Amino acid sequence: AMPLFRFAASYATAQTVNRFTVGTTAGTPGSKHRDIAFEADYVLIPNTGENNLTLINTATGDQRTIAAGNTPSVVDIAETGGGLLAVIGNAASNTITLANLPTGNVTTVAGGQTPTDMTIRADGKVAFITNAGSNDVSVIDLLDRKEIARIPVGKRPVHIYQTPPASLSTKHTAGDAKNQIWVLNDDGDSVTVIAGDTYKVLATIAVGKGHHKCAFSPTRAYVTNITSGDVSVIDRTSVK
Repeated sequence: AMPLFRFAASYATAQTVNRFTVGTTAGTPGSKHRDIAFEADYVLIPNTGENNLTLINTATGDQRTIAAGNTPSVVDIAETGGGLLAVIGNAASNTITLANLPTGNVTTVAGGQTPTDMTIRADGKVAFITNAGSNDVSVIDLLDRKEIARIPVGKRPVHIYQTPPASLSTKHTAGDAKNQIWVLNDDGDSVTVIAGDTYKVLATIAVGKGHHKCAFSPTRAYVTNITSGDVSVIDRTSVK
């Protein structure tokens, strides 16, 4: 079969890359994922080995350190209407750090066990955070800075996605008119779908073994299953 498109290389010279030195991760260097968040002129990187984050101003190159809890592992940045707010999940202390940017003033919120991944609702008011250790999802009110719900899901929830596009966040989104939160339960061979406004569980859908990531079209969800070597295709129109 012929490819639909071909693109010729157009770079005549090597691209210039700037490097910034940040903190360390826990364990052997290069052995673990390191999260990153970007919004406006800021890049935020958790340093799990130092219990803090590095904040980089991309316009000036300036850096500063923001304190966090024990083993900050997942991060995103919300536009709350009152400015930028970093949302940080601390895996070892089971807490959420909320930090104003760029000042770094922090509030600590108690959460579930081992916060692992997150998505921020498009309006910037609510964060949904998977807790792999307690098999639930924390709902964090970013304006009042407190946990307002904890939703039981399947076994060891890790990755989390939402619909529709989160225009104020760059991570974990899909295109659709529904405001739904999709949670991948890594050890439960299932996906839990939650209403993004009422926080009610809409459906629990069986998928393959060892599922890991999810992608969306307007009418379908595609879930990769590492262990079973296949992809689960879910009809999104049936989830209401």
